[in-house]
Amino acid sequence: MKIKLLFFTIFISLISISSWSVFTKNKLIIDATIPTKKLLMEIRKSYKYNQNQQFKIKLKNYQSVALAQILDSFDLNSKLSVYHFVHSSFVPLIYSYDVKDSILMDFYTNYFSLDKLKFVIENETVNPMEKTQYMYLNLEYIRRNTNNKVSITKRNKDALKIIEKALLREWTKDKGEIWTEEPFRYNGRRSRLACILLKKIPYQNEKSFHSAITDFELFCLISGCSLASNQLKFQGKIKTEIEEFIVYMLQILKTECKIYGDGRWLLQPGIWKDYSDYMYAGNTISKENLTIAKIDTISWDASHSARWSIFILTLKSIFKPNSKENDFLTSFQKGLADQFLLKVITQNEKIPRFNNYMDGSNGFYRYNYSTMKNGYAPFTCNKHVFLSWWKILNDERVNKLYRDIELNYEYYQKEYGGEINRQKQLFKLLISLN
Repeated sequence: MKIKLLFFTIFISLISISSWSVFTKNKLIIDATIPTKKLLMEIRKSYKYNQNQQFKIKLKNYQSVALAQILDSFDLNSKLSVYHFVHSSFVPLIYSYDVKDSILMDFYTNYFSLDKLKFVIENETVNPMEKTQYMYLNLEYIRRNTNNKVSITKRNKDALKIIEKALLREWTKDKGEIWTEEPFRYNGRRSRLACILLKKIPYQNEKSFHSAITDFELFCLISGCSLASNQLKFQGKIKTEIEEFIVYMLQILKTECKIYGDGRWLLQPGIWKDYSDYMYAGNTISKENLTIAKIDTISWDASHSARWSIFILTLKSIFKPNSKENDFLTSFQKGLADQFLLKVITQNEKIPRFNNYMDGSNGFYRYNYSTMKNGYAPFTCNKHVFLSWWKILNDERVNKLYRDIELNYEYYQKEYGGEINRQKQLFKLLISLN
């Protein structure tokens, strides 16, 4: 690992807690990478643009119109609106190009303007992660919107340049640290992630989550992988600096996941046990003034984990169908479906309910959270199910589950209310996609 220390020439191992305050204005800057040359030589021979089809049945026209109108109603100027638009749009975007739904395809073509893209990227009020999520959605749109390099529009060419510049800045130059306890400045997401993968996080008195791979790294990485997929499709090759995103993403799957004997897997189980959102996970009964109840092996919550459904789809678009890498990703796709069905979906119940955590734990999540004091009680962290990202796994067992959910939607409205009711038209349309 290459580490550059700027402003101060001092070994990290000599830094004590009491001296961190000295570096408040001039923090040590860590610039770290993992070796990629050998890994790239292994995967390059498997590159080939590969667009998988997930959906096969068209909505009725009035349903497509209704869905387009709902998506168009998101105001990108309001708080968290970019986040909600992105998470509501991914499944209908994939569906629309899979089945050639002209109503929704036209909506996305009209919606994705350069002005909107620049607004989101340059707007200081938009959370950095939301910016990256919006770039990812744009990239997934571009690679579906155009058949070949001859027909790619100027808008899409310009968008790819804008996104590439922004992503490389985030990856190598922007602030990479996540936690307030971090005494160092990481040069980009890459440096922090390299320290995690090389097991060299430079902390003293670490909390478990200090080595957690977060949404910030993952959305940056998968956006880079989507950009690589676009380059492969339209240019026939991937730029070397963009290939890094692929290597790091594959390394996370190979080294940071616990894989069970039957192929199920979890990302970094136990890593979040000390983090406030997860510290009450051992409480399974609702009552006032819950006490901390950690679970040492707690997994990521099911809501965050749902994103892997689309992440894996993006990764698979880079590799030949029968390549070693594609087979590896297919096994992770099935393992994710198996874990979801076995541990998140309740067993032996007539109407399925949904455990809060990916390992099957079902205690409180985000208790005492800044915007919801009581957090998510057992079975209630379930919006991810209705956004239908799990459908992207293209697993018949998951499709059957969604048919059951669609038949029992009134039960979920009565049982959970809240957002299930507020977003019922959107959710009903999303769970009906096949």
